[in-house]
Amino acid sequence: MSDSATCTWPSCCHTAKGQCRGAGLRAYLAAHAPVTLHDAALVCGYDSTEDALHNDQTRAVTLAIMAMMRAEYADALIAALKGGAA
Repeated sequence: MSDSATCTWPSCCHTAKGQCRGAGLRAYLAAHAPVTLHDAALVCGYDSTEDALHNDQTRAVTLAIMAMMRAEYADALIAALKGGAA
């Protein structure tokens, strides 16, 4: 799904050709997903957020997992809004 196809921003965020120049619906929903760093740390198997941020490698993995969880949330919400299943 293209972000520009589901743009929800006002017309002031569109170019003269009608293309969205702001974040699309998926990006907006992912950015506002109720997924916390603690949630991602638990998925990675860490007992605390401090363990997940201990070094560069664990930090990178935890943040990547958090990004994937937020994207999955956005995809599921878009599917639910369209009446389908994720």
